[in-house]
Amino acid sequence: MNINSLNAAHDDTGNPTLFVVNPEIPLIGALEQVSHLLDSAHALCSEMADEGESASRKLDWASVQLIEMSQAVVEASIAGILQAK
Repeated sequence: MNINSLNAAHDDTGNPTLFVVNPEIPLIGALEQVSHLLDSAHALCSEMADEGESASRKLDWASVQLIEMSQAVVEASIAGILQAK
């Protein structure tokens, strides 16, 4: 089973997106990628917590991007599963 492309190059509001989830990736590969993305986001958040107020805005932005990419892969995976039924 493969994951589903999230409306190719547009998000759910019709705005163009920079990244697209590849629909040819097997589901297990997609979920492994989500695990790595979330692990990286967790490490960044932990680093920011340790740094306190002096943490860089770049780390904030990186965490947001990792979490959003993880969410996109999970949503595409769910859509692919539902489409296969």
